[in-house]
Amino acid sequence: MTLHMILLLIIIAIALVMFSIDVIPADIVALGVMMTLILTGIVPANVAFQGFGSDTAIMILGLLILTSALVRTGVIQIISRQILRRVGDNKNQLYWVIMGTAALLSGFMSNTATSAFFTPMTIGLARRYKIHPSKLLMSLAFATILASSLTLVGTSTNVVVSGLMTDYGMAPLGMFELTPVGIPIAIAGLLYMYFIGAILCQPGIKRRSV
Repeated sequence: MTLHMILLLIIIAIALVMFSIDVIPADIVALGVMMTLILTGIVPANVAFQGFGSDTAIMILGLLILTSALVRTGVIQIISRQILRRVGDNKNQLYWVIMGTAALLSGFMSNTATSAFFTPMTIGLARRYKIHPSKLLMSLAFATILASSLTLVGTSTNVVVSGLMTDYGMAPLGMFELTPVGIPIAIAGLLYMYFIGAILCQPGIKRRSV
């Protein structure tokens, strides 16, 4: 094992500890790791900063700007009011409206941001209809994760993979290339969470010990 290998393992271990204790912001820790790798000579400077100018990084930055615009212009608040207006007292309709809307938005913006937008509203609706929040929150999480495969920009992972494909001389992923596969997966996941997952998420259910 070379010296660079040992240093890399030490840096990774320190980074994991810093991420877990959350004393320093995660972005500062990540930048510190990058600078440490450059100063120790493990990664050349031109390679370390090369990613900031890639098409993938620019596209992810654009998605973050789009997400911020949706929040600042009040689009998310309008959607929340429409959900409250349409649901009424129907709890089953509440599930499908929230999860369907979250899944649709997750296909065209960051699934993490979509979850963050819908979480406070979902908790408030759960209290209003006297539903345990976990029953809706777990369904919300899975809806946004599953729907991230509807389009190329649904999650940053798709964008990164598309960028790597161009680096190796392959054609990039199309905007809706994943849609024929993503739609059945999203529908099957939502049906599972409605009929099975939501029941398992309810408190008080004891699991059998094996």
